[in-house]
Amino acid sequence: EIQAIAVENDRHLEVWLANLTGQSQALGFEQKFLGNLSLFSASEFERSTQDFSVMDSLERAFSGETVLLPPYAVARLRGRFR
Repeated sequence: EIQAIAVENDRHLEVWLANLTGQSQALGFEQKFLGNLSLFSASEFERSTQDFSVMDSLERAFSGETVLLPPYAVARLRGRFR
């Protein structure tokens, strides 16, 4: 199961996605998303206990129509659909 929440302001759209399953999930968009992606999965958990801004630290440029979420991962996208 995938859960999502989004908010839009005058600067960008912010989308949070959560994979609530033990399997990787590929999420496709109808349009290309241009902006930044932060992906938090089990491998970043220990890091998050020391870095409370881990989602900001993990943020990378992203341009695409698909996000691959590992099991139990959370993704944050900031940008716009084109």
